Amino acid sequence: MKEDLINGKKNEKFINIFRSNITFVNIFLFAIFLFTIFSIFVPQFFTVRNMINLSRQSSVDVIIAIGMTLLLICGEFDLSIPGIISLTAMVLALTLKAGVPIVLCILIALTLSVLIGFLNGILSTKIPSFIASLGLLSVTRGFSLYVTDGRAIHALPDSFLLVGRLELLGIPVSWIYAMIILVLGIIISRYTVFGRQLYALGGNRDAARSTGVPVNTRIVQTFIIMGLLSGIAAIALVARLDAAHPLMSGDAALNAIAAVVIGGTSLFGGRGHVIGSVIGALIISVLSNVFTLMSFPASLQGVILGVILIGVILIDYLRVNISRRR
Repeated sequence: MKEDLINGKKNEKFINIFRSNITFVNIFLFAIFLFTIFSIFVPQFFTVRNMINLSRQSSVDVIIAIGMTLLLICGEFDLSIPGIISLTAMVLALTLKAGVPIVLCILIALTLSVLIGFLNGILSTKIPSFIASLGLLSVTRGFSLYVTDGRAIHALPDSFLLVGRLELLGIPVSWIYAMIILVLGIIISRYTVFGRQLYALGGNRDAARSTGVPVNTRIVQTFIIMGLLSGIAAIALVARLDAAHPLMSGDAALNAIAAVVIGGTSLFGGRGHVIGSVIGALIISVLSNVFTLMSFPASLQGVILGVILIGVILIDYLRVNISRRR
């Protein structure tokens, strides 16, 4: 009788864990389904060369999605990511072309992205982050166009290109960067006071403030993290492409939001997981990769991404309404 009671409690605990992670389980199974279908029906998809290319291309989306997850969990947005990436990339390329040591170039680029994130956070404590980040997107893109007269910068030093093109045991180093950031994201969001406070901010900001959570400080810190990750993504992207363009990564913010919401993070804050967001980013990267392999028109890829984004937002809206009614 006692053993049956213990086993019953264990089964109930397992069922509760499964239910609490049902969104994550569904998106994981969907990702496996897509991967299997494309491996069978799309030529050249499941090849060593394409898998390496896919991991290298998806690393930037994964890095940005992790930062966007933390922002959405605490109920904030950042639409300035394309501007941060483009301005950071242009400054990085210009300093490299000027003969500045590579390490110093990278530090300058990361410092710039962190400062932009800090400014974004300060503004977002005063006005809605949607408006603040949209304004900064215009400012950073404008500076990118101004400092380069709208021209791309090519032919960067070969020693710098190793930052994004080096492979370790056949694994692109940019993917290793992404996995390290993923581990850090899991630790920060799930096992630190900072992470728990982000969930509290997204769940009920007034209640979080009344319990002593430094709301404005946490918002600024989260935007700083997003700025830093955008800078890292810019460095990896420039090293992979051997070029910097003032309008590069124009769809980075929308891709990140789509990936994060596909992965189960709520646009209304208070719920999400970086692992789900990474899976969402991989799904979007796989779709883009398949479209390229099938010579699908690039213009229609944006249409499909927009439809996906609208769909997942509607699903998230319905999911939140259903949970509130319960």
